[in-house]
Order: sequence, then structure tokens, then C-alpha cells
Amino acid sequence: MHFNTPKGLVWEPTNPMLRSFYEALEELAPTLAGSPAFDNLVEVYEALEFDMRGDKENEPTSRAV
Repeated sequence: MHFNTPKGLVWEPTNPMLRSFYEALEELAPTLAGSPAFDNLVEVYEALEFDMRGDKENEPTSRAV
């Protein structure tokens, strides 16, 4: 899922820890989208999503022997 802003689509997080942040942004989008404050929040959200995705990909995998 996603929602649209003047600067583009904001995608649902892959990390469940960001779910509430995403839902808050989605709720605020109709009234605040396009404002500098909202754009900054979206940038923070996307940076966190990117960083958390990278951390998940870099986790060591355990293998059963």
C-alpha cells in the first residue's frame, strides 16, 4: 500500500516498527502534504525505512548444522 503526496508516493514500511509513523503520515497527508514540515517528516520516515531495511539485510544468518 501507499499514499500519494505532491513529491511522490510514500510506500508502506517493510519494517513493522515503522507502521505507526507511516499511519500518522498517511493521516496527516490530506491537510499537510506539500508543507516543508510534512516533507521533512516524509524524508525522515524514508531514511529510517532505508536504514532499517539495510540493517535487516546485514544481519548474520544462523544455520543449523
